Amino acid sequence: MAKKLSDLDKLESRLMEDPTFVNEYKASKPFAEVTMQIIRARYDAGLTQQQLAEKIGTRQSVISRIESFDYSGMNLRTLQRIAEALGLEVDIQLKRVAS
Repeated sequence: MAKKLSDLDKLESRLMEDPTFVNEYKASKPFAEVTMQIIRARYDAGLTQQQLAEKIGTRQSVISRIESFDYSGMNLRTLQRIAEALGLEVDIQLKRVAS
């Protein structure tokens, strides 16, 4: 197992040297983080996708799409409705990029 982790570390190191990968990674990271937060919060609340969909007045397929890591079309109002249904609030931060 340690060897596989070492191989993964090497792969990650090579990928992080590729400017195209780094740009794509940076662009998709906020979406992936929000997706993981939604999935974790839904699991913590003990809700299925169908139940969450009903709480916010949409279909299960919409929740499935939102919980997909390649989906970047969610708007802030939808995020707010999901957060409220899960007993959470949205807290967005803009950070200065190190130059």
